[in-house]
Amino acid sequence: MDIGLIQNFIFEFSILLTTAAVGLVWAFFGGRQSLINLICAGYLALLLFKLQPYQSLVNENTYLAIGGFLFLTVLGFLFFRRVMPSEYLENRFESFGKKILLTIAFTIFALVLIMNYLPFSDLLGTQPALLSWLNNQTFSFWYLLIPLVIMAAN
Repeated sequence: MDIGLIQNFIFEFSILLTTAAVGLVWAFFGGRQSLINLICAGYLALLLFKLQPYQSLVNENTYLAIGGFLFLTVLGFLFFRRVMPSEYLENRFESFGKKILLTIAFTIFALVLIMNYLPFSDLLGTQPALLSWLNNQTFSFWYLLIPLVIMAAN
């Protein structure tokens, strides 16, 4: 076994774990509804990002694309936080199973965005092979439905 292969596996697995850890921390400190608002804001940002009139200009610059998407996500999060009801008096470890399910939904959604819609491979320097099963454009629609189903069941 090659040491470079092991390093690549650790790097790609760290992307997966970091994404899941961000979702879990967000769910614990912000609550379930906050994570739902973040995922919904991501869907809205993806829609607006793909329909913007300067798509070719934005796709040429990696930092502009990621910054624009993050800006749209923050605006969407502020919108959904204002519109959707919040969970009142929810403790950090209350409804732990639902928070884990929402973390899985967030991880799937974020990884599909990273692999298919945002130019993170330019920043990473390589296309992660461990997560290559998410890189199929024909299945990305179905992968984006999974978080919606999890949020509807929550």
